[in-house]
Amino acid sequence: ALLKPFKPEKLEDLDLTGLENVMYSELYTELFENIEKNIKGRARKELLDMLTSFIDTKNFVRIIRMKKYYHSSNEEIYKALLPCGSMSTRFIQSLVEANDVNDVFKIMRQTSAGKRICDVPYVYIDELTNKIKIQKSKKYMRFSVNASVILFAYMFLLDIEISNIINIIEGIRYNIPNSEIKKMLTF
Repeated sequence: ALLKPFKPEKLEDLDLTGLENVMYSELYTELFENIEKNIKGRARKELLDMLTSFIDTKNFVRIIRMKKYYHSSNEEIYKALLPCGSMSTRFIQSLVEANDVNDVFKIMRQTSAGKRICDVPYVYIDELTNKIKIQKSKKYMRFSVNASVILFAYMFLLDIEISNIINIIEGIRYNIPNSEIKKMLTF
Protein backbone atom coordinates (compact mmCIF):
# COMPACT_ATOMS: atom_id res chain seq x y z
CA ALA A 1 0.00 0.00 0.00
CA LEU A 2 2.86 2.39 0.78
CA LEU A 3 4.56 1.80 -2.56
CA LYS A 4 1.49 1.77 -4.80
CA PRO A 5 1.39 5.58 -5.37
CA PHE A 6 4.98 5.40 -6.65
CA LYS A 7 4.32 2.95 -9.50
CA PRO A 8 5.81 4.74 -12.54
CA GLU A 9 4.74 4.63 -16.15
CA LYS A 10 8.41 4.27 -17.14
CA LEU A 11 11.26 2.98 -14.98
CA GLU A 12 13.19 6.25 -15.31
CA ASP A 13 10.24 8.07 -13.72
CA LEU A 14 10.65 6.10 -10.47
CA ASP A 15 10.76 8.52 -7.51
CA LEU A 16 13.45 6.84 -5.40
CA THR A 17 13.66 9.72 -2.93
CA GLY A 18 9.91 9.63 -2.37
CA LEU A 19 9.97 5.84 -1.96
CA GLU A 20 12.81 6.02 0.56
CA ASN A 21 11.11 8.78 2.50
CA VAL A 22 7.70 7.09 2.70
CA MET A 23 9.28 3.84 3.94
CA TYR A 24 11.46 5.56 6.55
CA SER A 25 8.50 7.69 7.64
CA GLU A 26 6.41 4.56 8.17
CA LEU A 27 9.25 2.83 10.04
CA TYR A 28 9.87 5.72 12.43
CA THR A 29 6.19 6.45 12.97
CA GLU A 30 5.58 2.81 13.94
CA LEU A 31 8.69 2.73 16.10
CA PHE A 32 7.60 5.82 18.03
CA GLU A 33 4.07 4.45 18.41
CA ASN A 34 5.45 1.17 19.77
CA ILE A 35 7.70 2.95 22.24
CA GLU A 36 4.82 5.14 23.44
CA LYS A 37 2.55 2.11 23.76
CA ASN A 38 4.92 -0.50 25.22
CA ILE A 39 7.75 1.26 27.08
CA LYS A 40 7.30 3.20 30.29
CA GLY A 41 9.25 5.57 32.52
CA ARG A 42 12.91 6.35 32.09
CA ALA A 43 13.43 3.76 29.34
CA ARG A 44 10.83 5.51 27.19
CA LYS A 45 12.43 8.89 27.81
CA GLU A 46 15.90 7.59 26.90
CA LEU A 47 14.74 5.77 23.75
CA LEU A 48 12.79 8.80 22.56
CA ASP A 49 15.82 11.01 23.23
CA MET A 50 18.06 8.75 21.14
CA LEU A 51 15.59 8.55 18.28
CA THR A 52 14.59 12.21 18.18
CA SER A 53 18.27 13.25 18.25
CA PHE A 54 18.91 10.96 15.30
CA ILE A 55 15.88 12.15 13.32
CA ASP A 56 16.53 15.84 14.08
CA THR A 57 20.14 15.48 12.91
CA LYS A 58 19.07 13.51 9.84
CA ASN A 59 16.54 16.22 8.92
CA PHE A 60 19.13 18.95 9.49
CA VAL A 61 21.60 17.14 7.22
CA ARG A 62 18.91 16.60 4.58
CA ILE A 63 18.10 20.31 4.57
CA ILE A 64 21.79 21.19 4.21
CA ARG A 65 22.39 18.66 1.42
CA MET A 66 19.27 19.58 -0.52
CA LYS A 67 20.03 23.30 -0.33
CA LYS A 68 23.76 23.06 -1.01
CA TYR A 69 24.12 20.23 -3.52
CA TYR A 70 20.73 19.88 -5.18
CA HIS A 71 19.43 23.46 -4.98
CA SER A 72 16.03 21.96 -4.15
CA SER A 73 12.90 24.02 -3.73
CA ASN A 74 11.42 24.42 -0.26
CA GLU A 75 8.55 22.15 -1.29
CA GLU A 76 10.98 19.37 -2.28
CA ILE A 77 12.82 19.75 1.02
CA TYR A 78 9.61 19.50 3.05
CA LYS A 79 8.71 16.28 1.22
CA ALA A 80 12.09 14.74 2.09
CA LEU A 81 11.96 15.37 5.84
CA LEU A 82 11.24 12.59 8.31
CA PRO A 83 8.42 12.80 10.88
CA CYS A 84 8.74 12.24 14.63
CA GLY A 85 11.65 14.52 15.45
CA SER A 86 11.58 16.98 18.30
CA MET A 87 11.90 20.14 16.22
CA SER A 88 8.73 22.19 16.00
CA THR A 89 7.03 22.80 12.67
CA ARG A 90 7.85 26.49 12.98
CA PHE A 91 11.55 25.79 13.62
CA ILE A 92 11.76 23.38 10.66
CA GLN A 93 10.07 26.02 8.54
CA SER A 94 12.74 28.56 9.48
CA LEU A 95 15.49 26.06 8.55
CA VAL A 96 13.92 25.15 5.21
CA GLU A 97 13.17 28.75 4.28
CA ALA A 98 16.63 30.02 5.23
CA ASN A 99 18.43 31.83 2.41
CA ASP A 100 21.50 29.60 2.36
CA VAL A 101 23.41 26.90 4.23
CA ASN A 102 25.16 29.43 6.50
CA ASP A 103 21.78 30.72 7.65
CA VAL A 104 20.62 27.15 8.31
CA PHE A 105 23.62 26.65 10.62
CA LYS A 106 22.98 30.00 12.36
CA ILE A 107 19.33 29.10 12.99
CA MET A 108 20.24 25.61 14.20
CA ARG A 109 22.80 27.04 16.64
CA GLN A 110 19.99 28.89 18.43
CA THR A 111 18.94 25.66 20.18
CA SER A 112 20.90 23.65 22.73
CA ALA A 113 20.65 20.53 20.55
CA GLY A 114 21.66 22.58 17.55
CA LYS A 115 24.77 23.86 19.31
CA ARG A 116 25.81 20.27 20.03
CA ILE A 117 25.12 19.21 16.45
CA CYS A 118 26.91 22.18 14.89
CA ASP A 119 29.98 21.75 17.12
CA VAL A 120 30.62 18.14 16.06
CA PRO A 121 33.62 18.03 13.71
CA TYR A 122 33.09 16.28 10.36
CA VAL A 123 34.68 15.95 6.95
CA TYR A 124 31.50 15.15 5.02
CA ILE A 125 28.12 16.48 6.20
CA ASP A 126 26.62 12.99 5.98
CA GLU A 127 28.84 11.71 8.79
CA LEU A 128 27.26 14.19 11.19
CA THR A 129 24.25 11.90 11.71
CA ASN A 130 26.46 8.95 12.62
CA LYS A 131 28.62 11.05 14.94
CA ILE A 132 25.52 12.13 16.88
CA LYS A 133 24.37 8.48 16.97
CA ILE A 134 27.75 7.49 18.41
CA GLN A 135 27.63 10.21 21.09
CA LYS A 136 24.12 9.28 22.22
CA SER A 137 24.76 5.54 22.02
CA LYS A 138 27.95 5.68 24.09
CA LYS A 139 26.23 7.89 26.66
CA TYR A 140 23.32 5.49 27.10
CA MET A 141 25.48 2.36 27.00
CA ARG A 142 27.50 3.79 29.88
CA PHE A 143 24.77 5.31 32.00
CA SER A 144 21.43 3.66 31.27
CA VAL A 145 20.14 0.85 33.46
CA ASN A 146 17.46 -0.14 30.94
CA ALA A 147 18.21 -3.19 28.81
CA SER A 148 16.06 -1.97 25.90
CA VAL A 149 17.96 1.32 25.77
CA ILE A 150 21.36 -0.36 25.93
CA LEU A 151 20.35 -2.82 23.20
CA PHE A 152 19.08 0.01 21.00
CA ALA A 153 22.32 1.95 21.53
CA TYR A 154 24.29 -1.16 20.63
CA MET A 155 22.19 -1.57 17.45
CA PHE A 156 22.95 2.05 16.49
CA LEU A 157 26.68 1.37 16.91
CA LEU A 158 26.44 -1.85 14.87
CA ASP A 159 24.74 0.09 12.08
CA ILE A 160 27.66 2.53 12.02
CA GLU A 161 30.16 -0.35 11.96
CA ILE A 162 28.36 -1.84 8.96
CA SER A 163 28.51 1.54 7.20
CA ASN A 164 32.25 1.70 7.93
CA ILE A 165 32.79 -1.80 6.52
CA ILE A 166 30.83 -0.91 3.37
CA ASN A 167 32.90 2.27 2.95
CA ILE A 168 36.15 0.28 3.31
CA ILE A 169 35.04 -2.37 0.80
CA GLU A 170 33.83 0.20 -1.74
CA GLY A 171 36.96 2.30 -1.25
CA ILE A 172 39.20 -0.66 -1.98
CA ARG A 173 37.02 -1.77 -4.88
CA TYR A 174 37.23 1.66 -6.55
CA ASN A 175 40.96 2.13 -5.77
CA ILE A 176 40.42 5.08 -3.46
CA PRO A 177 43.57 5.95 -1.49
CA ASN A 178 43.58 4.72 2.12
CA SER A 179 43.78 8.29 3.42
CA GLU A 180 40.51 9.12 1.63
CA ILE A 181 38.84 5.91 2.82
CA LYS A 182 39.76 6.80 6.40
CA LYS A 183 38.02 10.18 6.00
CA MET A 184 34.79 8.35 5.10
CA LEU A 185 34.79 6.29 8.32
CA THR A 186 32.90 7.37 11.42
CA PHE A 187 34.49 6.81 14.82
